[in-house]
Amino acid sequence: MQAEDLVREADPRTNGRAALDGEEFMLTAVPDEATIAAYRIGVMLVAANISLPVFVLGGQLGAGMGVWNTVVASAWGGIILTILAGICGYVGARSRLTTYVLINRAFGRRAGELVNVVLSISTIGWFAVIVILFARTMMQILGDGTGSAILMTCAVAGAAIMVVTTLAGFKRINSYSNVTLPLKMLLLAWTVYAAIERHGTALPLSTPKTQTIDQTSAISFIVGAWIVGAVTAPDLSRFARRPMAGALASSLGLGVGYPLILIAASIPAALTGNTDMIGTMLGLGLGTAALTVIMLSAWTNGTINLYSGTLVLSAVFPRKRFMHLTLAGGTIGLVAAVTGLAEQILPFLELLSITIPPIAGVYISRYFLDLDPRRDPPPLVNWNLNAILSSGFGIAFAGLSARFNFSLSGISAVDSLVASSLAYLFGEFLRVGTRHNTDC
Repeated sequence: MQAEDLVREADPRTNGRAALDGEEFMLTAVPDEATIAAYRIGVMLVAANISLPVFVLGGQLGAGMGVWNTVVASAWGGIILTILAGICGYVGARSRLTTYVLINRAFGRRAGELVNVVLSISTIGWFAVIVILFARTMMQILGDGTGSAILMTCAVAGAAIMVVTTLAGFKRINSYSNVTLPLKMLLLAWTVYAAIERHGTALPLSTPKTQTIDQTSAISFIVGAWIVGAVTAPDLSRFARRPMAGALASSLGLGVGYPLILIAASIPAALTGNTDMIGTMLGLGLGTAALTVIMLSAWTNGTINLYSGTLVLSAVFPRKRFMHLTLAGGTIGLVAAVTGLAEQILPFLELLSITIPPIAGVYISRYFLDLDPRRDPPPLVNWNLNAILSSGFGIAFAGLSARFNFSLSGISAVDSLVASSLAYLFGEFLRVGTRHNTDC
């Protein structure tokens, strides 16, 4: 099935929308003239990973389980994300469609809208987390560590900057990421060097006496932190010129770059015993310059999350303009940030590791089934029962396996994805077999 056919079947209201979408192609396939070199997509993903949430997670892992255990957990998490992001990136680069058009094709129009609402909560939720972290960093730069009014003002300023950058579009976001990446890499290297120089060259590779995070939980946290990014990889990889290049960029950005950044962030925390990366940088004498670069990192990461959130909302509200959806997503995220709804990062990651992957398992299976010209794809309906039941089965399987201490892989994210994919393929096998028997 060609990309144009997929768009037409996914939502008949998308015809003639390319001009309305501008250069973002929210509901249409990206044309050849709008594509870019795939390495720029990989750079964009790496730049998004050098961010406050990743620094926070890396610090918690380093202090809670030591550097060596963090390396092992990051390697396993990287392998999982390499495979998942590579497959999703390939689907996006080949179809040239957003994740959310693909989801509508697999789940049906109305069911797809509900699924996309869940994804919008995830992407805009991460945007909210980054907004509040941005605000706190700004407060430390200003030298005012307290005061709800100051915090709210900084949050509004950060959200406004990210909204304006998102409105500039994908190519402007990509250019900004390319410019800030060297500064972020320099900051991270500087922090690691300063920590080693002050606290000695012997890295605490052994497990701490009080280990607060085990390997299985660590891998789940690592995968959960970027599982939404892997599932929504088509949002960026659809701009790649070749499918395999898009897959490689997604794999390297999330499966290699992200684990390396986590490991680097864990070293200062393991040496100092402080999980607060900002506090560690200030304690190491890195000062305002380091905090400024961290704030720029939050700017990049928040913008990418808001961009994805806007694309999700476009699938739910196809008649709304890109600008209006961006403003709506930014406002919702800001409210979540200043009211404290986005405070608990790790429980949020654990929840994502169970509920999001089954969506990918279904839409990936549907896309590759549609590539077979011998197969007769199911008609696009409002509610695809097989997709709904399969994703529900994936979530239930992961939840019950955790409850009864049984697991296929030891990682709830992987269990839920594999279970939903197998359930969907089995349902398609029954559908095709039943139809064949009826025709005979």
